[in-house]
Amino acid sequence: MEMDRISELLFSDEEMPDVYSSLMENDVGTIKPYTPTNAEKRVEGLASLLQKMGGLNLPFDFGSSFEENPRNAYQTAQNILQTIDPYQQGGVGEYLPGFSMDLARERNDILGEVLSYLDFIPGGGAGLKMAVIPAVAKYNDKIRKLKFNYNREMKNADGGDGQDAINAANKIQKQIRENIDKRNKVINNITDPGERKAAELSTGNIFHGSSTSNIKNFKLPEHLDYLKTGQRYPSSGGLYSVINPADPRFKSFSKKGSGYVLNPNFNRTLDVANMPSDVIKDLDDMYYYIGRPSRNLNKNTNLKRQLYQLDTMLYGGAGSVNKTPAQFSQEVAKKLKNMDYDSLVFPPRNFKGEGETILSLDPSNTLNLAEEIPFDEIDDFIRAYLNPK
Repeated sequence: MEMDRISELLFSDEEMPDVYSSLMENDVGTIKPYTPTNAEKRVEGLASLLQKMGGLNLPFDFGSSFEENPRNAYQTAQNILQTIDPYQQGGVGEYLPGFSMDLARERNDILGEVLSYLDFIPGGGAGLKMAVIPAVAKYNDKIRKLKFNYNREMKNADGGDGQDAINAANKIQKQIRENIDKRNKVINNITDPGERKAAELSTGNIFHGSSTSNIKNFKLPEHLDYLKTGQRYPSSGGLYSVINPADPRFKSFSKKGSGYVLNPNFNRTLDVANMPSDVIKDLDDMYYYIGRPSRNLNKNTNLKRQLYQLDTMLYGGAGSVNKTPAQFSQEVAKKLKNMDYDSLVFPPRNFKGEGETILSLDPSNTLNLAEEIPFDEIDDFIRAYLNPK
C-alpha cells in the first residue's frame, strides 16, 4: 500500500509545489519579515516534540530536561538533524520517522511525503537517490513519446487528415507543456546541486564529434603509452561533448567521421563554474601536492598535464580557456569519481559560437547513442534541429 502511494504521488498528474523558488529571489531593496527556512522549521518541530516528551513519564526521566529548558531541546534537535543533513537545507534530511509524513502533508509538500514513506520501508534510506531521479526519467520518457505522437499527427495533417490531425496535435502540444512544467518542479526539488544538474542535462541531448564513424559504445582510450608519432595525447579521463549542436566544435571534430547525438544519463554532475567549497578544497590540495618542487615536473609530462588541468579548473587557466582544460587525465577523473561525480559541465570558453562543454567520466555507462550523423549531413542536421517544423 505504501509503495502504491509513492508511485501515485511521484507519477500522478498532481502538481508538485516548487518549494525552493523563494530561495532564488534576490531582493536587496526592502526589509521583509523573517521567515524560517525549511531546515529551521524542522529543528523547531523536533525541539517542540522533545519538549512534549518531558510530560510523558518516559523511562529514565527522558525528556524532563527538554521540558524545563527549551534552549537545550533546540540544541539537541539541531544536533540530531545535523547527523542526517549537515547543511540543513531541507529535502532528504528533513524528514524524520514519527512526524515526517504528517508534517509533509500539512505543508502540502508532495515530495516530502514521498520521502517520508521511506521510513516504513526496511532499508528505505539506501535507495534514497532513486526517489527523485526516476521521477525525472519518467517525465523524460513521457515527453519523448508525446513529441513522437505530435510529429506523427503533423505528418497526418500534411497527408490529408487536415484539421482533425491539427486539433489532435494541439492537444498533444498542451500535454507536452504540462509535463515539462511538472518535470521542472521535480528537478527544482532536488536539493543536491550535482544531482539537480545531472537531472537538468537528462532532459535534452548533447553532441559529440569524432573522426571515427560507426561508434556503437563510447569508451575512454586505453594503452596510452603506445601513441603513434605525432598523435595527440587523448583525453583519458573523460569524453567531451557540447550542449548545442551549433557549437562549431561539434562539426569541427566530426571531420572524416561522424557527429553523434547522445542522451546523457548522469547521476551527479559537477558544475565547474560553481564548485562546492569541499570540492575546491580537495582539488586545491591535489594541485599543491602535485606542484611541490620535489616532483620535478619538467621530467614528468603526465604530472604537468594534471597540474594544467587543475589550474584551469580552479583558477581559469591562461588565455581564453575559461576553466575548460583541453584534456582530462585519469588521475583527476578518479579524484572526482571518488567524490561521486560521473560528469562535469564547463562554462563557455571565450571563443565565438561556443557554449558549455560536457565531460563524461564514465561514457560507456552514462551516454546513450540516439543518432549518428555523417559529416556531410551535419549542416542539414543542425538547421533542422534548431528550426523544427
